[in-house]
Amino acid sequence: METVNLREQMMQKEPSNRTYRLNRDTGRISGMTDGLGAIEQAVYKVLMTERFAYPIYLQGYGIALSDLIGQNMQEVLSVLEDRITEALLSDDRITEVRDFEASYPETDSIHVSFTAVTPLGMIEAATNIHI
Repeated sequence: METVNLREQMMQKEPSNRTYRLNRDTGRISGMTDGLGAIEQAVYKVLMTERFAYPIYLQGYGIALSDLIGQNMQEVLSVLEDRITEALLSDDRITEVRDFEASYPETDSIHVSFTAVTPLGMIEAATNIHI
């Protein structure tokens, strides 16, 4: 009779990235998602979460933006790409952030767009960041 080591089998499997699907328009959970959809959701969730503000999250989760409030928009733009890139690369499913563009059509908001590269494909993302 063959002995099965359940612990070894579990360690060999790729971790699942199946998670609850968050409807960004309503803020409600509506089903499940995985694969590229789960990574795309993670991108937006990181950008919605202020780093170090919520004890439920690990120290490096989210993006540091609070210190940019009230700063000159040119100064904000000069650091924003690096901050977004750093925040997203903390997720090991994202290998590169490129094609970054930013504009500020309003005085307290910056529209950003970029491509997040993952092993499962590219994610074209765009959002407004309120400063």
